[in-house]
Order: sequence, then structure tokens, then C-alpha cells
Amino acid sequence: MRIQPTKRELIELFIRKTGYQPNVDNPVTFNEKLLHRKVYGAGTEKSLIVMLTDKLKARLYVEQYLDERPHPILLIPCAPAMRDRRPRKYPVVLKPNNKSGQTKIVRNARDWRPTYDRIMRLKAHDYGWQKGEWNYAEVEFEIFVEMFIPQFTEFHLYCFSGEVGMVLVVDPYEHLPDRPTSRGPNGMSLFRPNGALFMAGIEDRPVTHSSFPVPRYIVDRMVGIAEEMTRQLSFVRVDFLVTPEHKIYFSEFTFFPASGHYRWHPREFDAYLGGFWK
Repeated sequence: MRIQPTKRELIELFIRKTGYQPNVDNPVTFNEKLLHRKVYGAGTEKSLIVMLTDKLKARLYVEQYLDERPHPILLIPCAPAMRDRRPRKYPVVLKPNNKSGQTKIVRNARDWRPTYDRIMRLKAHDYGWQKGEWNYAEVEFEIFVEMFIPQFTEFHLYCFSGEVGMVLVVDPYEHLPDRPTSRGPNGMSLFRPNGALFMAGIEDRPVTHSSFPVPRYIVDRMVGIAEEMTRQLSFVRVDFLVTPEHKIYFSEFTFFPASGHYRWHPREFDAYLGGFWK
């Protein structure tokens, strides 16, 4: 286990990434409040944050909120992965439960073991420790296999004590079985839950939508479930995937979006978003 970065080191990293000096002890902006969470922890929220960081345990938590209402939200089918038990159908997705950005698509039986072994080598890697994301280190490593979803638009709901303050829409992903993962221009559009577009964005990320790219009832369904699930948390981002057929899948909980280093534009939006976090 590596030693957690010091407060000074995290502040220096923050300055390099965001371009401004943070007030970590009396935070105002959204990024400052994420830094405060890194430095000082999360108090009584800690155990729930650690549990929901685990991508497998998070599914069990979410399952209790999913019912037979119209336009249901789905859980992506998954199971623990074993090196010597290949899936019957491909492609599939392999991922570790306590890391981010390590998802691998397995396109055929030949690639199963090499991909599994590549992820297994990540077991000794303490994801997020350099950036102060302490929650990952407390989750026991496990690999699981997940149903492959070829195309989706990602919706990130920024939730503050059970209230969605912002819906961030990421341009569609397209994972094609016969070639490496491709992606659009990585546009990110910021909306109020009522569908009004914020005149704001993230530096170097184009704003590509002027309205929600799915019917309003789809967004309302995600907002309703996200708010129910997050009343006990001062902040968490709830991520959903929506397919072209308008199927909604829960993806994961995110407690340190971009590690608290997004360069919001205009800069005042950082403080505006931080105002939701009480």
C-alpha cells in the first residue's frame, strides 16, 4: 500500500491541473470541495462512499431502487470473471471493480486469457493514490465480466444531498466488434435537470448539444432514481448509459469526477456548481 499524498502535494497538483490556488480549508468552488474531500476524508459518509466505489457492491445497492415503474432503468448483466471459464458469446467487457478507465473489450475467445491476465496485473496497482482518491484503495480487487453495449450516450448526473444540480451529456461512444474502440469528438454539454442548457462547459471540450439528445421522460426517469439513491451523500455523480433504443442502464457512482481537475469555463461556473454542495 502506498502512502497517501500530503496536503501540500495535492494542492500543488490541483494548481497544475486547474490553474488556480485553492482554498482547501474553506472551499467554495466545486473543485475545491473535491480537494477538501481528498484531504480531510468524508466523515460519516466514508463507509457508504467506499461501498459504492466497488462497482459490484454498487449494483446491489442500486437494485433496491429499481422497480416496475414505467420506463425502467436496467442493470448491465455481469458476473465474476474466471481466467479458465470463457464466455459463450463475444464480444464481452472485462473490468476491475476498484479502478476507473480500465475497461477492456474482449472480442473473441482467443483474447480472453491475455485480457484477463492484463487486468489481473493491475491488482497491485493502487488506483487513484497519486491524486488522493482514497476510496479506491479500500475496495478489495475483483475482476468481472459484463454484457457488451455497442453504442450509448453517457449521462452524468451531479447529485447533491439527493438533488440533481446538473446533467452532463457526453457524446456517444461506439464500440465496434471488428475494430478498436472509436469515439466521437468527446463533446460535453451541460444542462439543468429541466433541459435548459448552461452557458458553460469544460475547457477544450466542445459543446455539441443544445438540448437533451433523448426524450425528456428518459432524463426525468434518471433524475428521479438518482435523487432517490443519493440522499445520504453530500455529493456523488451518478452515471447512466442510454442506447439508441432508449434503454437506460445504470453505469457507476463517481466521487471525484476528473479527480476534481476539470477546468470549468467560464471559471465562475466552478463556484456556481460548488454552491449546490452544502
